Amino acid sequence: MWFGATYDNPGNRGGGSNVVAWTHDNAILFPRRLTGSKVAWKFQPHRPDTDHFNRDYKPDLARGGTEICRLDPSNNLVSRLTHSDPPVWDFRVSESPDSRWIVFCRAATGDVPAVWVMGAEGGHPRQITKGRDERGVDHPRWLPLR
Repeated sequence: MWFGATYDNPGNRGGGSNVVAWTHDNAILFPRRLTGSKVAWKFQPHRPDTDHFNRDYKPDLARGGTEICRLDPSNNLVSRLTHSDPPVWDFRVSESPDSRWIVFCRAATGDVPAVWVMGAEGGHPRQITKGRDERGVDHPRWLPLR
């Protein structure tokens, strides 16, 4: 699982912890880091960490990304729900109240995150918004059904 997210660019630093999300049928949705992936923000151990963002922006060192996966705890089966080529960073996943859709964030290296939605089995992902004035958006959630 990709736990500590760092993304965006120097003008719009983004980061924070990713948390798993339970589905209505007791599966777990989570962002899985691709093998060998590295974010553009490199931690600096020699510098005090005063804002939880003790990092230098090095986009030339970035590679890989993450994908949204579904884990069935009853049999440990992991299914990949997103795939991108070239790889991007998919994170902050949540299932809709009717179990038909999944919302998540997606950010290419150096870009702001956008909200995306796809079918519950991973089909037909599409971008919904990059936020106000395309400055990025994060932590999407579904409203309860009425």
